[in-house]
Amino acid sequence: MNYLLTNIEWDTDGVDPDELELPTELSINLENDGIDDLDNVSDWLSNKYGWTVNGYSCDANEVLKP
Repeated sequence: MNYLLTNIEWDTDGVDPDELELPTELSINLENDGIDDLDNVSDWLSNKYGWTVNGYSCDANEVLKP
């Protein structure tokens, strides 16, 4: 299933996330991206981009169609 993550907030130790080219919005597919469930999205983001995630929005109404 595809989801749209928005308002992704990164803990970058004071570095501007734009300078690090970190996304603030991202489309994910749980199965294709190897994410067990939505509870593991923060860990997946941190592993993929190398920075801790403070938070993000993921609304069931924002589900994207493939």
